[in-house]
Amino acid sequence: MKLDVVLRAEDVSPENLKGKTAVAIDAFRATTTVITALEKGCRAVIPVLSVEEAEKKREELSALGDEVLIAGERKGLKIPGFDLGNSPREFKEVFLKNKIIILTTSNGTRAIHGSEGAERILIGAFINCRAVAEVLASKGEDVVFVCAGRLGEFSLEDFLAAGAVTHYLKKRAERSLEISDLLIAAEKLFQCTKEDLPGFLGTGKHGKYLREIGFPQDIDHCCALNTSDIVPEYINGVVKI
Repeated sequence: MKLDVVLRAEDVSPENLKGKTAVAIDAFRATTTVITALEKGCRAVIPVLSVEEAEKKREELSALGDEVLIAGERKGLKIPGFDLGNSPREFKEVFLKNKIIILTTSNGTRAIHGSEGAERILIGAFINCRAVAEVLASKGEDVVFVCAGRLGEFSLEDFLAAGAVTHYLKKRAERSLEISDLLIAAEKLFQCTKEDLPGFLGTGKHGKYLREIGFPQDIDHCCALNTSDIVPEYINGVVKI
C-alpha cells in the first residue's frame, strides 16, 4: 500500500491518481467546513470553482424544489450576497438538515475538483483524521493526499493533516506501507506538534492571516483532532456521507 502527497492542488495530475484513493485536504478551512456541514445534517455539499457557477447551480436546484444555501469565501471573507462564508463555526450555528450547500472557496474546492482522476475521493481534515485512516486501512488501496495549498503556495496545515492521517494509518494498516519521504516528514512533524496544533499552526502564514481577518477561533476548531467520525466522499460532483 503506497502513500504519497501532493503539496498543492496545482501539482496534481490524473496520472498520479489513476487507480488510487485521493484524500482532499484543506484543513484551514474548506474540508473542515464540509465535514462540519454534513455532521449537522445537510444532505450534500456541492463544491464549485466560481461565484457564477455557485449562483447558477442554486437557481437550477431551487427550481427543482431543493432547499439550497450558497456558501464561500474570497480572501477568507464571506462572498457578498452568499448565505454563509467558509467558517466551520458558522455551519454549527445554522439549521442545515436536508439542505444542499453549494460551496466555492479559494483553495479547497480546487483540491476536490483536482482529485477527480482518482478511483475514490475522500474528504479529510484534522477533525476526522483517525476516521479517514480507518477507511483507508479497510480499503487497502494506494493513497495520494491532495493538499489544497494556499493561493498556489505550500500550506503547512494541509501538510500536517496529511501527516496526521498517515500517523493513524500506520497504527491500523494490516499490510505493509510504502510511505513517501514527504509523508515521513509530515508524520514526524505531526508527532512533534500534536499536543499544541493551534499554537504551532497559528504561527504559519495562513494561521496568522485568519487571525488578522477575525477568525482566531476557526484555528482551534480546525485543529481539534478526531472530533468527527464521518468520512465524506466526493462522487459525481457531490460530497455526501
